Amino acid sequence: MHLASLGAGFLTFSGWGMGLLEGILVVLVIGFSVDYTVHLSDSYKVSTQPTRFLKVQESLDSVGKSIMSGAVSTVGAAAIMLPANISFFSKFGGERAKYCERALMKTRI
Repeated sequence: MHLASLGAGFLTFSGWGMGLLEGILVVLVIGFSVDYTVHLSDSYKVSTQPTRFLKVQESLDSVGKSIMSGAVSTVGAAAIMLPANISFFSKFGGERAKYCERALMKTRI
């Protein structure tokens, strides 16, 4: 919910408004953003280690590299979209990069 309100606020503050395409953009970007946390949480939950510290360590060992690779490719795809002439693609690229960065900070990888 926090990401959704932040995204809608950013779009409105930037003067983009909240039309159909922007609504789709917010939903897609939020879905991409929670992906990292969900994978890390799932790995933590299925871990058989006895302590929380060891569970976190095993989770990061098993999915940490994949999460970082996904984040790097997401930011790369967003960077390609930024200079687009079609405003939806440039908006989508900027929002996607911003949410990816925030999701990684929340995941703390």
